[in-house]
Amino acid sequence: MQKLLSDFSVPAVFAGFITFLVGISVSAVLVIQAAQILGANSAQISSWFWALGLGIGLSGLILSWKFKYPVATSWSTAGLALIIATGSGYSLHEAIGAFLSIN
Repeated sequence: MQKLLSDFSVPAVFAGFITFLVGISVSAVLVIQAAQILGANSAQISSWFWALGLGIGLSGLILSWKFKYPVATSWSTAGLALIIATGSGYSLHEAIGAFLSIN
């Protein structure tokens, strides 16, 4: 715990938070559009953003702490674009399975 506190700095936390916000906001429109094409309701879209936020935030935090070097992770925008382009004929569950298999 002492090592964790010695590694803590306000600029590092601020930089991590800004990276997190950029990571979510870059693909926000694509996430909403893909979800709407697949017939997701507002609760499902909200859960996608929770998953996106937790995934980007935790993976960046854990990898940065492990390697002692800033690491940023992001959502696959190419995978979302593929779902948007071809997703109108599929269900939400089929599209999620396809997304997970190509990434």
